[in-house]
Amino acid sequence: MRIRIRFRKRMIFMPEKKENENMLNIIHVVPHIHWDREWYKPFYPSKIRLSKIVHRILGALENDKRDRFTFDGHTSWIDDFLVLYPEEKSRMKALVAQKKLFVGPWFVQADEFAVTGESIIRNLLIGTAMAKDMGYSVKVGYIPDEFGQMENMPQILKGFGIDYAIIHRGVGDEMAKDVFWWGSPDGSKVLTYCLRKGYTGEEVITTNVKDSVEKLTELLEEQKHRNSSGVFLLMDGADFTYPKEYLADVIEKMNIPGVRIELSDLERFMKVLKENLPNDTPNYEGEFRSPKYAPLLTGVYSSRIYIKSKNLYVSNFLERTVEPILSINYLSGNEYPEELLRETWKTLLLCHPHDSISGCGSDSTHKDVEVRLRWVEERSGEFLREAVKDIFRSKIMYRKDIEANSVVIFNPNPFYFSGIAEVSFKVRKPLKDLTLVSRDGREIPARILSMEKIQDYVENEEIEFVDFFLIKAALDAEDIPPLGFKVFEIEDKSIWRESDVKTDIGYPGISNDNVEVYMREDNVIIIRNLKTNFIVETGIFKDDGDAGDEYTFSPSEDRETVIGPLIAEQTKIEDRRPFFARLNVSGYIILPESLSKEKRVRSVKRKKQYVEMSFTVYKNSEFVDMKISFENIV
Repeated sequence: MRIRIRFRKRMIFMPEKKENENMLNIIHVVPHIHWDREWYKPFYPSKIRLSKIVHRILGALENDKRDRFTFDGHTSWIDDFLVLYPEEKSRMKALVAQKKLFVGPWFVQADEFAVTGESIIRNLLIGTAMAKDMGYSVKVGYIPDEFGQMENMPQILKGFGIDYAIIHRGVGDEMAKDVFWWGSPDGSKVLTYCLRKGYTGEEVITTNVKDSVEKLTELLEEQKHRNSSGVFLLMDGADFTYPKEYLADVIEKMNIPGVRIELSDLERFMKVLKENLPNDTPNYEGEFRSPKYAPLLTGVYSSRIYIKSKNLYVSNFLERTVEPILSINYLSGNEYPEELLRETWKTLLLCHPHDSISGCGSDSTHKDVEVRLRWVEERSGEFLREAVKDIFRSKIMYRKDIEANSVVIFNPNPFYFSGIAEVSFKVRKPLKDLTLVSRDGREIPARILSMEKIQDYVENEEIEFVDFFLIKAALDAEDIPPLGFKVFEIEDKSIWRESDVKTDIGYPGISNDNVEVYMREDNVIIIRNLKTNFIVETGIFKDDGDAGDEYTFSPSEDRETVIGPLIAEQTKIEDRRPFFARLNVSGYIILPESLSKEKRVRSVKRKKQYVEMSFTVYKNSEFVDMKISFENIV
C-alpha cells in the first residue's frame, strides 16, 4: 500500500448536544516507559540498561496482580532483549496474553517526515505481527514524540484496524480540545487524544500520598477546560524509567472527591473515553505542524543530511527496484526470500526512530545508522543479483537464440520502454567500441561509459574465480516489452547516429534542441530553455553561521552570510554523444572555518569548502539533471 501525502487543513464541528453535568471524573494512570533505542548513547551501551529495565518490569508484573505496563507502543526492543535472554520469551508472552504487558503496534517510533510512506506501512505491519506473536497487539496508534503528525496517519491506522490515536507534538490552537476525531482526506478518522503536556508524568505520583493527591488534583483542573469527557490520562513514566513498584499501593490510598483513579493501559483508556465522549466532540482533518505547546524541532531536517539522503536512496532501491524484481522472480516459479527480506526491512526500520534518522544523537549513534544503511544496501543488491540470475535461468537461459556473446535487456516495468538505458555486463575480452545487433539484424548504437578489469566467480559444480571486464554502457533502447526482454549480440565496432546533443556551443557548456547549460564569465551556471528563452541562474551558494545544535538552527550573533558562485578550479565536458553530455564543475567557496571560542560569532579564520557540480543533458530531453556533492568541513 502506498500513501500519497498531501498537506492541507480543514476543521468541521459536529452539532452540540447536552452534557452530563454530574459525571464522575476518571483518571487512567498508565505506567509506561519511553524507550529510545539509541540517542545520546549508542545502542550497545543502552542495551545494558534495557536488560535491567525489562527484567525489573517482568518481575513487577508477576509479583503484583494489579500492575500493568505499556512499553512505548513499539516492539523492536523485544528482539534486542530476547537475543540475549531467549529463555524469557515464555514469561513475556504470558504477561502479554494476560494484558499486563502491552506491546505494539509499531516496530519503531519512526519520524513521519524523514522516511518514505511505504516504510511507515512496513513499520506498522512488522510491529503488529511481532506483537501478535507475543500474544496481543495494542490497538492504539501511540505516537508520543514524533516531530509533527502527517494527515494520512488516520488512514494508515484504520487500514490496520486501529481506531484510536494518542499524539503529542504538533497540535496547536487549531484544536481547542484534547479529544477529537482526526481524519484523513480519504474519509478515514480515528478518535484521538492529545498529550498536550507530553508523556512524562512520572513526577506526579510519588511515595508521598498527600503530595500525589495535590499534584494530581492540579493536573485534573488544568486538563478540564480541554477535555469535557470526564475521562483523563496520566502517563506515569518518562525516558528510560524503571517501573514504580509502589504505584498500585499509592493509588489505592489516594482519595480525591468525585474522582476515580485506576491503573490502566492506553487501549482501556481510549475505550472508556469513547463511551463517555461528548456529542460535540470536534472533527479535524489535516496535519499537525504547530510548535505552540511542544517544540517541533524542524531544525533536525538539516542535520546530518548524508544520513537522510542515504536512507532515501536505500529505501527507494529496496521498495521500487528490489521488491518488484523479487515478486517477478517468484511469479517465474522461484523462491521468495520472505524471512531474509523481513530481516532486511527490520534493519532499515531501525534507522528510522526520530533520534536516529533525524541526526540529533551522538556521533557514535549515527555511525551505527550509517552501518545499518550499508547493510541494507548490500543485502538489497544481492537480492537483486540473485533474482535476476534466477529469472534468466528459468525463463531465458535455454532459449536457442541465446549465445555466449549475447546481452539480454530485461524490462521490469508494466509498460513498453523506449529511451536511453544504462546497462552493465561482463565480457572475457576488452572492447574498443560497442554496437548491439538485434535478432532482426538491426544495429543499435551503444557507447562504452567505463570498462574495468575484475575477478568474479562462475557457479559450476564448484565456484571458480575468473577474470572479466565489467562494461557499463549507454544505448538507445526501443520497444522493450513490459515484463519482457530483448536479446542482442555484442559487436566490437562503432556506428554513429545523429543526435541533438551538442558540446561545442562556443563556451563551457552543453545543449540539445530544447535546453542549454553553460558557465557564465562570473562562474554562475546558466540553464536556458531554448524554446521560451526562460533562464535560470544556479550554482550560487549561500552559507549562514549556525550557533545552534542538532535540533535547532540559531543564527550566529554577527549574522555573517557568505553568498556567491564557486571559484571554479576545473570545468570539464564529458562527451557521451549521441546519448548525453555532462558539464562537470569543481571548485570551492571560502567560508569561516568554525564558530569562535565563545560559540557566538563566526571565526576570522577562513577555509576552502570544495564542491562538485554536474549537469547532464540527454538527447531530446526537456530537462537538465543536476547533481551537487560536497563534504562539509567547516
